[in-house]
Amino acid sequence: MKQSVQAIAFRKKENYEFLLLKRIPTKGGFWQPAGGALEDESLLEGAYRELQEETSINKDNILRAFENVHEHEFEKENIKTQENVFAFEVSPETEVSIHNNIYPEHEEFMWVSYSTALEMLKWDSNKESFKKLKDLI
Repeated sequence: MKQSVQAIAFRKKENYEFLLLKRIPTKGGFWQPAGGALEDESLLEGAYRELQEETSINKDNILRAFENVHEHEFEKENIKTQENVFAFEVSPETEVSIHNNIYPEHEEFMWVSYSTALEMLKWDSNKESFKKLKDLI
């Protein structure tokens, strides 16, 4: 079974805000957190790497890390994947850039409220991850 990670970035301004990335049309055109396949690394290191690659947020920007937020399986093209979800609270002034990724995956990003995130997310597994994170913070 393949391993993947999801890295939900969030910040506290007046209320909590969550970072969503919009995939380019050829990759589905839907909104989701950062994430991807695990390379030769630990789950946590994979989550840090995906966050850095897809948003330019690095470890120095992270105030709190939440491991084991959620875990689920999905199947794509007859390949089963186990996805482990992490969450990272970043400082409110953290800058985000989706244009430094060597693999063009996203065309837009947005900081949104919890309720807006649940409306924008396509996959039920992503929504479940956000609900579990909300209980932790």
